[in-house]
Amino acid sequence: MQRTESTTPVGEEHSRESIADGTAGIAFILFEDNAHQGKLISDLRTHFQQRETPVEFLIVSSNELRLAPLSEAQQTRSVRSLDAAIRCSKFDNFAIIDSVYDFDERHWSIVAPRQDEAVFRSWSFRPTRAPGSRRFIAWIYCYIIRLLFRVRKNRLAPGIVTFTRHSLSEIDLHRFDQESADCVSQLLATAKLKGHRLEENHCGARQTNTEWTKTNSTEPHFPKSKSIKFSIKRNLQFWFSDLAFPARPSKSSQSFSSTKNIAISLLIFLIAAMLLLANSSYPLFEPDETRNAQLAMNILDSGNWSALTLHGEPYWDKPPLLAWMTAVSYQCFGVNEFATRLPSIIGSILLLVFVTNAGAKLIGFRPAAFGAIALLLAWGFTFQSRYVTMDALLTLFTTVVTLGIAAGVTPGIRRRFSRPWFIASGIALGLGILAKGPICIVLTAPPIVAWLFLNRQVSKGTVGAAAKLVSIPAALIAAPWFILTTIRTPEFVWHFIWKHHVLRFSDAFVHQEPFWFYVPILWLLMFPASILLPRTVQFIISDKGKYRHSRLPAHGLLAMSACWIIGFFSVSECKLPAYILPAFPMIALLTGVIFNFELSRHTTSRSRFDRLPKRIAIGVCLLSVVAASVMTFQFGGRETSWAMVLIVVAIIILAVLYPARRSTTRNRSWLATAAIGLLFVSLGMNLLVPSIASDRSILKSLSQQHARRPSNPVVYFGRDSFSSKIYLPNTEVVQIDEEAMPQMEAFLFRNPQSTIVASDANIDRVQDLFGSDIVIEKAPGRHTFYASVIPARSAAFRSENQTQK
Repeated sequence: MQRTESTTPVGEEHSRESIADGTAGIAFILFEDNAHQGKLISDLRTHFQQRETPVEFLIVSSNELRLAPLSEAQQTRSVRSLDAAIRCSKFDNFAIIDSVYDFDERHWSIVAPRQDEAVFRSWSFRPTRAPGSRRFIAWIYCYIIRLLFRVRKNRLAPGIVTFTRHSLSEIDLHRFDQESADCVSQLLATAKLKGHRLEENHCGARQTNTEWTKTNSTEPHFPKSKSIKFSIKRNLQFWFSDLAFPARPSKSSQSFSSTKNIAISLLIFLIAAMLLLANSSYPLFEPDETRNAQLAMNILDSGNWSALTLHGEPYWDKPPLLAWMTAVSYQCFGVNEFATRLPSIIGSILLLVFVTNAGAKLIGFRPAAFGAIALLLAWGFTFQSRYVTMDALLTLFTTVVTLGIAAGVTPGIRRRFSRPWFIASGIALGLGILAKGPICIVLTAPPIVAWLFLNRQVSKGTVGAAAKLVSIPAALIAAPWFILTTIRTPEFVWHFIWKHHVLRFSDAFVHQEPFWFYVPILWLLMFPASILLPRTVQFIISDKGKYRHSRLPAHGLLAMSACWIIGFFSVSECKLPAYILPAFPMIALLTGVIFNFELSRHTTSRSRFDRLPKRIAIGVCLLSVVAASVMTFQFGGRETSWAMVLIVVAIIILAVLYPARRSTTRNRSWLATAAIGLLFVSLGMNLLVPSIASDRSILKSLSQQHARRPSNPVVYFGRDSFSSKIYLPNTEVVQIDEEAMPQMEAFLFRNPQSTIVASDANIDRVQDLFGSDIVIEKAPGRHTFYASVIPARSAAFRSENQTQK
């Protein structure tokens, strides 16, 4: 047999064979089971010789030995790929036929040469029933082809596919799996997305003359499970990299080193620093912020940095990283609210810097900058950035891990430049585990592994290097503390892993919410960027060419990561709004992509996107008026300056007039809207949130009352006294459990004039215990009361105690 490899491009003039009546010839392309194709080729040659139609047979195979039975066949050539078969063919009409297809006279009309060049025709029977254990995996394969490719033809469905050379002018054959019959389904799916007309003819019954037998039989055999698994892998990768996200980033759009881009990055950094650091010394929210601050103070008091303690007992609910960072902040800046919030603020600022830098490598600088701005303007993110919990740090580390690995494996980057990305991701993974435990791995590993599997632009060598350079630093950073704690206290594993991860996920003992809980939460916390969420979803899933040709593989990673995080916590029984915070950077980058995509489009008429700035500005203005009203009437005279609130609201109202004008250009409208959003976020973070914190803070009210009654000790009855050292440094503070009523009675007898922090129910219990011997007065502030025990009862109690001693 003659083997031919041609390098002539598609579309170049070829020699033609013709017959007397002018009928064009047909080139048959065959895949797989080449040892069983002799009879099929003989039958086809006989049929077409009777009709005086010239034919040739091109067998795609990389194995020369498998073609031995056909070596003497005439008009038969062997090629190594589908592309080579098309390039070296003498004819313009092609028919890809399966070796197990039973061709007869009835099928002549299927492959008869036609002149309608842009039509792809497919005729196939039902997929052949797989034998035994291969039935399930074969069903998965057929379902994937039908669902993702949206075509019926696959390698398990015998049939014929016909097309012409001219119909391939806009199709890049090099992207197909050239040596496998899977390229047939890939060709049809690509042609369909390109807008070519595809005629699919499906026969309901299976082909009766085809019998799958064992491998050692002379008859065709069913593909092995391993072969089908490889087909599933190849087709999934083709769908992701060539159908769903086919675009490739340009080096010019990824540039971060230009003066303009550096100036924009510095501006984002400065705005974030000013916004997050300003007025951050407001009272700590109870109980989350005060508890985490207490953990850090216990480290400084005890000098024990290896184990966290609370109420003198080991605290195993969370790892120690936040407490360590807060303790270091206390050593540098003193024990105060600003030092307590500083680690979370620094982590959020670094997150914005990393999103801009890593995002530029993956999706381009402009979309990354827009995404960083969208993230900064999302009031849910800015609030959590100054909230003393592990969520802000976890968001930083999960983002560094995901985007860092993706930036390191980006095709075209040199290996010595990819190593820093991998090492940074490994360090972030280790710190993320120390920040909130194995949840950092759960949130990052599935989407990044799935993306590396689906993205066939990533080489296996790069994936191996990434796995090694990420896992080693992560293990070196996180493993020592967990191993040391487990050795010291083996029950730590049950409490930390099982109770606070497994049980909290599957059977929540607190914060139970419905499955759809995060749908409204996401819209509210990501506002105003959430307004672009419907358009973002359309961009990711639409088959329209204007969207599909702009989608990068990195966009798929961002979408998979965001969906995985939100879906994971939606399945969990325990839900809090802050849990989905790690998805915010991914969603913000996608909205930045949409924003850049819409701004880059040149249209003569105003679209819905052009009307969004006006609507967003008006919406933000209304929210600002509501926030100002709440501050003025609810918190006025405490922490909020009426004049400052009115000035900010007046500026926002006046600023809305600019983007609302029809004469304002699109870019200027969006710039003005961003400025309005920044003012709104500043109003909320620097005025509204501090006012709410001051109004709800029990410790703040206690510190103010202490100036009037400095001799009163403070007793927390049935409540936690976290962080009282910050506000009551020179006051005796005692915490008594609500079940220890005798201890509470003894304390009040020893201290007749006391300040009690308790719920109304517990105060009623104290009143019932003492009856008319105690006077309880409601004090300013939440859950705070003044207690005065009658002196005679107090003296009698002390005398009785002395007698007993």
